[in-house]
Amino acid sequence: MALKATSVVICDDIRQEISGKHILIGAYQGAMGVPSLPFHVAVAWWILATPSRKGRVDVDLRVVGETGNVLFQGASLQLDVRELVDTAIPVPPIQLQLQNSEKLSFQWRVHGEKGPADWTTIAALRVVAAPKAQPTDDNTTLKN
Repeated sequence: MALKATSVVICDDIRQEISGKHILIGAYQGAMGVPSLPFHVAVAWWILATPSRKGRVDVDLRVVGETGNVLFQGASLQLDVRELVDTAIPVPPIQLQLQNSEKLSFQWRVHGEKGPADWTTIAALRVVAAPKAQPTDDNTTLKN
């Protein structure tokens, strides 16, 4: 494989300083809590990758739910690898329409000299909906 993902952070947004450093905003820690479902959200990916060869490397991205439903597909990256050193790949926020509490798989497919490889999961994130509020009895008094 021309590129190996060594670390992936899923977050709300990625900004870049004048110095070139990346700022990750709202990094998720294994789960994303949402107030209710369905829920519309945008997430960014920050990928640290190690290249195995110099030159152009094409990468496709997608997000898949637990049942195999594709929530997002269509982003493609073209990287120009000039040195064989770890490189950060910031992927701008993509829009997702979440329907269920489920595990999301963030996948990529790296194109090699023999064409595209199989899809590989490089990160996972569980979507968890907040429990629905239970109706209260009119005679119930809430106390602090």
